Amino acid sequence: MFIRNLHTRLVVSFLALILFTLFALGSYILWFFYQHNIAGLKASMLSQAKIVEELIYYDMSGLVPKPRIDEKVKELSSRTDLRVTIVDRTGIVIADSVTTIGEIAFMYSGVTNVTMSSKVTAIGEMAFYACENLSSVTVPGSVTSIGGNAFGGYYGATVRCYEDSYALTYAVENQFNHVILVKKAGHINGDDKISITDARLLLQFLVGKVTLTDEQLEAANVSGGESVTINDARLILQWLVEKIDKFPNREVTVISAVANA
Repeated sequence: MFIRNLHTRLVVSFLALILFTLFALGSYILWFFYQHNIAGLKASMLSQAKIVEELIYYDMSGLVPKPRIDEKVKELSSRTDLRVTIVDRTGIVIADSVTTIGEIAFMYSGVTNVTMSSKVTAIGEMAFYACENLSSVTVPGSVTSIGGNAFGGYYGATVRCYEDSYALTYAVENQFNHVILVKKAGHINGDDKISITDARLLLQFLVGKVTLTDEQLEAANVSGGESVTINDARLILQWLVEKIDKFPNREVTVISAVANA
């Protein structure tokens, strides 16, 4: 009887040892292939990023007008099959090869402030879900579709959007804190007054010293023309010295105007 019980225990222990060994071996194999795939993916992304960097360096050196940047970004994206985004030092998107922010694109990421290009038309479901450090998202008026829980998970983010925009409707319906941005002709630097600073900023843009966001370019286009030109800077200066009291084909709401920044 004793020998039979001992034999049974040994068999059970042996089977348990085999199962544990198989489990440990399987786990190690999965971990190995996971690390191998991650390393390969990182190397591939780094290589592709270097290719894009070189292409941008050689194709976009010197002063490049914004329409040319948009054109080149789309060209690079099609050649490399990658999303190409160019941002300035403050994090503002200057050009982007995509018009849609895909589902779960930034989920659980560490992004803090997001300013989207006016080329973006749609934000996928859970695109910024559970980004606990996200404090603000500036959504352009071009966005006409926002998926469920796009900014869900943490509700500390403030949605910055424009009057009569889809983003405003979304923010209200989903009870997000929101700030309504009002587009004002001539208010290039984003404050509530037209000043010499706005004219200076526009002149710096025209000579290629600074870049302007799409919203700033729209505010700078006081003439209502197809693009921003030196004529817009001239009109702002004329407004400042009270030679004109309104801009052609544009309404302007002014809280105050000063001649000195």
